[in-house]
This record gives sequence, structure tokens and C-alpha cells, in this order.
Amino acid sequence: MELFLAPTDIRKVVLGQVVGGELQQIEIVPAPPELLLPALSGYLKRHGETLSSIEALFVVRGPGSASALRSGLAHAATLRFVLDIPLFLVEGGDVPAWREAIRARTPTPLHGFLTPLYERLPNITQKGM
Repeated sequence: MELFLAPTDIRKVVLGQVVGGELQQIEIVPAPPELLLPALSGYLKRHGETLSSIEALFVVRGPGSASALRSGLAHAATLRFVLDIPLFLVEGGDVPAWREAIRARTPTPLHGFLTPLYERLPNITQKGM
């Protein structure tokens, strides 16, 4: 299976499958970043899949919440490494944009660092300076 992951919101994650180049079986799971792995495990169980059945990973790099994206991309990079699978980055803010990006084959294989696309510049180091 090809897994789709959109960790763009601090309160929820969007999971799905890419089947024949189409985004399908989309679920919006209420889960903050620290509960991403249990959310993924539940999704896989509901669809009769396991971690070892994941053959590729499509991940939304943004735009979205800085905290959610950092955590989600770290999880994605870990899955890529542990499962030794290709990872494709997708950009866009909603399901229609993600579907279009996957259909148009704009996702490209990752070769290097995952870089998030934030909704706005992070300001955690700017305050108090």
C-alpha cells in the first residue's frame, strides 16, 4: 500500500492511501502530533494493513502548523528509514490540492532533508530579542 499523511494541523492528522495514483480512503483523525503513531496504527488496523505493508509514503510538507509539520515530518522520515521505502513530498492546503498534486505527479522522491512549508514564519526565537 502507498500511505498518505498530512500532518498540517495541531489538532488532527489526515491519513489516506494512494491507489492507482488516486488519493482514497481518507480519514481525518483527531490527534495532536504526539499521538500520530497511535492514530496511524488505528488507521492501518481499520484498513487491514500493517506497517510492513507500506511500500511508499506521500507526505504533505505544508502549508500548515509549524509544530504539527515538524513532528509529522520527523515521523515520516523515521518511517522512511526504518521501512526502507520511498517518500514523496506533496504541497497544498486541502484534499483537492493534494489529489491534484498526486494526479499530476508533482510529488518527487526525497533525496535529503525534509523541509516543512509553514503557514507563517516561526517566531519562537524572535520574541524577547
